[in-house]
Amino acid sequence: MSVQTDPAYITIADWTLNLNNNVLSRDNTRIQLENKQSQLLAFFAARPGENLTKSELLQQVWNKRVVSEDALYVCIAHLRKALGDNSRNPSYIKTIPGVGYRLLVTPENNLPISGAENANQPLPKKTAIGAATTPDIKQPATPGENKPGSPQSNGRFFPLGQYRHIFWALLALPVLVTGFMQIYPPGSQTAGPGEKTATHKVQHSNIPASIRGDYQKARYLLSGDNITPAYQAQAIQLLQHAITLEPGFAPAYALLGELKYQQFQQHKQDKLYREAQSLIKNALQLDAANKAAHLTRANMSFWQAWDFSLAEHHYRQASGAGEADHLFAQFLLSQGNYRLARQYSLQYISANPQAYSRPLQAWIYTMARDYETGYQELMKLGPYQQEDFAYHVSLQAIHELQGQEQQAAEQLFWLMASAGYDPDTIAKQRRQFNSFGLRGLYHWLAFEDKHRYNLGQYTPPLSLARYAIGAGDHAKALKFLQQAVEQRQYQVLWLKVDPKYDAIRHEPQFQHLLTQIGL
Repeated sequence: MSVQTDPAYITIADWTLNLNNNVLSRDNTRIQLENKQSQLLAFFAARPGENLTKSELLQQVWNKRVVSEDALYVCIAHLRKALGDNSRNPSYIKTIPGVGYRLLVTPENNLPISGAENANQPLPKKTAIGAATTPDIKQPATPGENKPGSPQSNGRFFPLGQYRHIFWALLALPVLVTGFMQIYPPGSQTAGPGEKTATHKVQHSNIPASIRGDYQKARYLLSGDNITPAYQAQAIQLLQHAITLEPGFAPAYALLGELKYQQFQQHKQDKLYREAQSLIKNALQLDAANKAAHLTRANMSFWQAWDFSLAEHHYRQASGAGEADHLFAQFLLSQGNYRLARQYSLQYISANPQAYSRPLQAWIYTMARDYETGYQELMKLGPYQQEDFAYHVSLQAIHELQGQEQQAAEQLFWLMASAGYDPDTIAKQRRQFNSFGLRGLYHWLAFEDKHRYNLGQYTPPLSLARYAIGAGDHAKALKFLQQAVEQRQYQVLWLKVDPKYDAIRHEPQFQHLLTQIGL
């Protein structure tokens, strides 16, 4: 296999990626990729044969706009599906357990890697999607104002753009909250600041002439999926200058506030949080109807401050903008309002028909303990999701919650193989399951497993809490949960509704944890 590139095309073995329109083609097959998927494949092509860490991929492709690895899992799954690749016997993208991924090709030419080194280079020439898109292009189906978190916490806060995946992650329940979340949960391709969404859409004529150049250039720098730290820093400087010249222009405050919030999520510095908070406050004082500012304020209140009444207020004010309704649905689900959660998720899907609708709906049904309906929603995805990690996470959760241990175990073994556990280990755990059922398997995962590969159950300590529940050790589970709350792992926001915790829900310590969170 080989990689060949020119300014507009990347050839990977017998596949060609058109960077102008994100179309992946081979012979008579044409597949329309999402922007993030195209950017990720391009970055792989720039570094073929190298072990690329998950953090590096998140930094380069998402500019760290996601805190969890959910969006990456989703993108990898869709790329493999598009390429006809198999995670267990890969020809293109290989999982490196505990590290990340590698493109299995021999390069002939490398793509330039964007980053800080390009800060002084001219802005990239934007290429419009041409009219060459033909009917034979196939679109693959697609199944996180009070004080911020303590600087001592691990800062597992959910980020600005990719929230769509939260649903899978949360839905992962044992895995529906852990799987769906990891999967689709804060989203595969969601809009970030400056992207062409309703959130920051400002009419040209409404931008003061004195700052029109600065503001529009800042928007330009933030308009694509390949937003480098250098571009972000340049955009911040432009927006700060715009505010100096026009201190009454609310959209500049709103966009700059969102950028500062993103920086806080990257670096977990309280100073950045306070700056974002101040900027958003100024934006709303200047324009109380600014939906972009309301959405950022809502996200800060929900994901960081855990101020749920304030979050609800601002989500309602932001409704209809960008991903506001999608995020509001997630918030409502955390509060146990299943009816409104579904209403707002459907409202979002109606306005955004390409959104990941089915997983979101399956998650809501599962959290509401309507497992059969959730299962039927997943089955509609079956033909398209067989190699998708999140799909199996979600399916495993539903089987387990319905007491179908054999089916749940088979899904768990699939996840173990996909995550990187070697065949001997999996065979040993099959014997463990045959002797002791799921309880025995979860005991090994909670207390004996040294690898700690991600199986859609989040990361420690919350993953260990979920395994301990499955093992029947409720005391240890509560201990791990306490640690997760103290570290402010964002997934604890769904403790109130996640069926995985039903076994310990009436324990006084569990109720105390809900009180600590404010649920």
